[in-house]
Amino acid sequence: MHLHAHSLEEYGGAQAVCTNEGTITFPGFDPRQAMTLDKVAHCDSMVPSPNTDEAVMTESIAMLEHYNIWAVTSGSLDRVSNWRAAAQGRVIPAISPSKNSAPYSLNRSLLFSPRSAG
Repeated sequence: MHLHAHSLEEYGGAQAVCTNEGTITFPGFDPRQAMTLDKVAHCDSMVPSPNTDEAVMTESIAMLEHYNIWAVTSGSLDRVSNWRAAAQGRVIPAISPSKNSAPYSLNRSLLFSPRSAG
């Protein structure tokens, strides 16, 4: 599966999200305003988000272990490296390119070196 190792701040903080139970509608919203998940999707069954980045990582990894899932995980080099170290081999690293990311060769050497293996 694909997993994002992003911070809650990147999504406007901790927010409830829709589950796949029932109908989910995706209304349009004004792109000039800040994006929040409640503007992107509406549904009857919402699940609260953990309140900290650490809790998101811990709970996500617990689900990977519970359901025996390996996840291609994208995000910043630091976040993906942290998730990979914490996930005991369940994270397959992927880097989200951005203007602030390290060069590809540096990302590749740091993620795939033996010392960073999960």
